[in-house]
Amino acid sequence: MPVPIDERSLAEVATAVWRLGNKVPDGPLHRYVLGVSDALAAAGVEARGYDGVAYDSGMRLRVLAFQPTPGLDGERVLETVSPAVFVRGEPIRLGEVIVGIPETEPDPPADKEQDE
Repeated sequence: MPVPIDERSLAEVATAVWRLGNKVPDGPLHRYVLGVSDALAAAGVEARGYDGVAYDSGMRLRVLAFQPTPGLDGERVLETVSPAVFVRGEPIRLGEVIVGIPETEPDPPADKEQDE
């Protein structure tokens, strides 16, 4: 018989493992983090980051900020603050991101007529 699981707690665990995976350098500890991540994946739980992905307003993400960024030609996720969490493909928590937008050039100053 399936045991009910608190989705909020599950999302917290998946988020913590995702953050650890991004912070811990390669080495013995990283292998343990990957093991936990693999165990979650085997149970159908996925934490998904969006760094570098082209942003579309139809995406199911919570945008914390839009940041003008030089060199962009379109909107792009600069940073995943918190990953989206899915259980068997169904979202249980939206990801939180910062989106870069193309930097706009300031308007040139208007020519002022000089008094004669």
